[in-house]
Amino acid sequence: MVLSRDTIHTFKQFYCKEKSEAELPPRLFLGSILPIFLGLFILYLLRPLKLKRYQALNLLKYKTWAFVESLSKCPKHGLHNPFKSPERYLLYGDISAKAAHMLSLPKVSDFFTRLIQRVSPKSYQQAFGEVYVTQKFLENFSGDQVRFLARSFAVPGNHIGQQSHGYRWPYGPVSIITPFNFPLEIPVLQLMGALYMGNKPVLKVDSKVSIVMEQMMRLLHHCGLPAEDVDFINSDGKTMNKLLMEANPRMTLFTGSSRVAEKLAVDMKGRVKLEDAGFDWKILGPDVEEWQVDYVAWVCDQDAYACSGQKCSAQSILFMHENWSTSSLISKIKDLAERRKLEDLTVGPVLTVTTDAMLEHKKKLLQITGSKHNHLR
Repeated sequence: MVLSRDTIHTFKQFYCKEKSEAELPPRLFLGSILPIFLGLFILYLLRPLKLKRYQALNLLKYKTWAFVESLSKCPKHGLHNPFKSPERYLLYGDISAKAAHMLSLPKVSDFFTRLIQRVSPKSYQQAFGEVYVTQKFLENFSGDQVRFLARSFAVPGNHIGQQSHGYRWPYGPVSIITPFNFPLEIPVLQLMGALYMGNKPVLKVDSKVSIVMEQMMRLLHHCGLPAEDVDFINSDGKTMNKLLMEANPRMTLFTGSSRVAEKLAVDMKGRVKLEDAGFDWKILGPDVEEWQVDYVAWVCDQDAYACSGQKCSAQSILFMHENWSTSSLISKIKDLAERRKLEDLTVGPVLTVTTDAMLEHKKKLLQITGSKHNHLR
């Protein structure tokens, strides 16, 4: 069903031409195909190893009424809560256990690892790490662990018969918007967390990488996830924003740029949880031990260049005490960086920033007192 490599190649049939509604690839909506659209445009995905056009993905501008209606049917007390359908906590414990087992199978983990590599500039080990973390998350929330998340509390009152009770309560209809840099880990962890607590989410993954989560949704359905519990949309940002404004979900979880985060905070009137972009400093103090230099250089290289720097925790700038300039740190970082190459995706191509913009940025950085520039081969 999900695990055949042929599944990826079926996207080739939707290559660079208009299609009728019946021919469009599926969008998951209440467990059925939703082939409605206003217009069609093609998004080209690169095959990282060959830098050739690998597949074309239809990205639709939706009429949003169906998604709005779906979210509106979920009450604000959610699909389940401590008083309503508590057996669903056990259901999701079972789903997590089955999905964790599937991801632990070498054939399945290899499938998702290589699928991530198809759409994201990661080495095999980096992509596998994403699958591994996801598998461990699902394993951790197997069995009774989901209902333990809903543990309540009681506080004695002032007199007999009086108590204060607190319950973990769902929001009900919610939305989740995730970025391109972690096509599997971020959407699965955020989606499952919402589902565990009884929410009804509509999920939008960055459409350049959404094929990964589309395949994971099929695996979750295979493991028992009720098809009507999640709506999964492929759309552009404007269409998703229109959906949010019309559906007015009770909470939106957004991971991405600070510019979009600020807009969502206004549009949703504060009903948002945000993990936006950051500028991450690394500061090395005055204590230098030669036996530490190899490890510090390795950490700096990993933080700066793993996943081509497209991580929330990526090292944006390095400040070091002048004592480090007498060590071999800089030369070791240079040597490690020069080992990275496109062939094994230890570094990826830059498509959205021009060479002129990079050189101009470098020129500005070199104006900082004490800054240095190392030439790589």
